[in-house]
Amino acid sequence: MVRAAAGVYENETFRGRSMQMNDDSMLTFYSLLNGYTVHQPSSLAFTLVPERWPHYLRQQMRWMRGTMVRHLWWLRYMPQGGIVFWTTVAEYLHIVLGVVIPVVLVTDGDYHPLLGTIAVDGALTALVMNYLMALRLFTVRRSDMTARQQALLFALAPVAGLWRAVVLRPLYFYAMLTCHRVKSWGTRAAVEVTLVNVG
Repeated sequence: MVRAAAGVYENETFRGRSMQMNDDSMLTFYSLLNGYTVHQPSSLAFTLVPERWPHYLRQQMRWMRGTMVRHLWWLRYMPQGGIVFWTTVAEYLHIVLGVVIPVVLVTDGDYHPLLGTIAVDGALTALVMNYLMALRLFTVRRSDMTARQQALLFALAPVAGLWRAVVLRPLYFYAMLTCHRVKSWGTRAAVEVTLVNVG
């Protein structure tokens, strides 16, 4: 499958522009077209995150725009009775509802004595969900992190959730609207992270 798709990635275009992004999801896409893929939760990768805001912003935009293009491909080429198609639909439904529901609750002119309770319940639910997602931190034994550091990272799970909601979600909306502005790897002309060798 990899050999059959060789050359496609380097020459991929989207709306007439060269696009070399999301090579991992592209391989998954071709695998799905030729058979099936499986989720391997024990397979982990650690991402080097840029240390400067402009570099981080470019990295996130590159990833998000590439993801948007891949989603469009999945909606177009995946079987409509398959899980990939409906998972993509569900993700966009989740995004829409995540905007519509709060807007309706806040802008509705009628008095709601339970609105405060709904807001509190929503915040508590988000808090619990962030901690549930962060439990995965304890499934991997890392030589570069002490148990204390791991516990601190877990304790900061709500901060990560807030970052996703306040920074990354609006950025994703912008990436969705501007996914046609793809560039060839964007920030890959130079390495924008410092590799720290932890022994």
